[in-house]
Amino acid sequence: NKRVCIDLSCWIVQLQKSSKNTASVKDKMYLRGIFHRLRALLALNCTIVFVA
Repeated sequence: NKRVCIDLSCWIVQLQKSSKNTASVKDKMYLRGIFHRLRALLALNCTIVFVA
């Protein structure tokens, strides 16, 4: 078991910039990216801590 601290603001900015298409921002594709990153960490049996 590992504890991982995550600052979501960095992930949101990174994922929003990676999608140049405005339609993907409108559909909130960055939320899908965050979901898949979190799912991968949970699959590794990590405890996730969100920081502000």
